Amino acid sequence: TERKPASQLECPVCLEAFETTDVNKRLPRNVPCAAAHTVCTECLTKLAQQASPRCPTCREPPVFDIKVCTAL
Repeated sequence: TERKPASQLECPVCLEAFETTDVNKRLPRNVPCAAAHTVCTECLTKLAQQASPRCPTCREPPVFDIKVCTAL
């Protein structure tokens, strides 16, 4: 598979392009799964609100409390 240029990288959940500031909550964030997959801040926040969150990419449970990742 070809890698996209950084300016075209997108969140695999909402498919919105990542941004370099968090004004629109589209800054890339790592999901606390073993593989540390990346989603945008908005999607990570929504994931943290779930009763039993799992990584949207690998479906693994977080290796530590996901709420720690969203306390910014």
